[in-house]
Amino acid sequence: YYNFPDLGPGQYTVFEENQTGWDQTAPIGDQYVIGMTSDGDFQDKDFGNFHIQPVITIQKLLSTTTNSEILVGDTATFTITVTNGGNVSLINPTVYDTYDASFLEFLSSSPIAPTSQTVAVPDTLDYDGDGNTAELISDLTWNLPINLAPGESYVLTLNFKALQITPDAPQQTYTGNEAYSTACYEQCGDGQTVQTPTDNATVDIDALGSVSGSKFIDYDGDGNDREDGE
Repeated sequence: YYNFPDLGPGQYTVFEENQTGWDQTAPIGDQYVIGMTSDGDFQDKDFGNFHIQPVITIQKLLSTTTNSEILVGDTATFTITVTNGGNVSLINPTVYDTYDASFLEFLSSSPIAPTSQTVAVPDTLDYDGDGNTAELISDLTWNLPINLAPGESYVLTLNFKALQITPDAPQQTYTGNEAYSTACYEQCGDGQTVQTPTDNATVDIDALGSVSGSKFIDYDGDGNDREDGE
């Protein structure tokens, strides 16, 4: 509530100073121009404001199997879901995913291809926390060509080829060390950006199995190859 008493005749402009995190919704034109007269009483000169609450979330899941295990040479499929959990539209969200290029080879993504992909470099900062800084990591980036309305989601599907077996738990290899998303809202470039926490998904890559044996001549027909002469 506001009130300016004891105003003399003349023209007055009444407006409010916008606060960070709020959008002014009324009046049209954002201000009132009032021609004050003697004994003038101008009421209901109200200001409407909308509390902007931008929220973006991300979820990365391994969708290939139910037990998170695949074999060397198999395809590991992941989904990354970005959701607008706030009350304002998010403009052209960007998704980032870091994967361990020592164990996985990026094949494809849908419905769009990555905007960029970095050359694999040594994991000198040990992003996956397994103590092995000799692994190779690579970054994928998608600039999503959409605006996410409140409550809407966008799903990326990623396919990788398993290159070699991963260490056993608890040193299981992360395949997405830095999966996160950013977006701007309203007027991009004015510091109006929001970012998700990171989300990770792991995959356990196992070695291919093998079968071995020998072929022998069973001279006495008893099915036993351990006898003398056989």
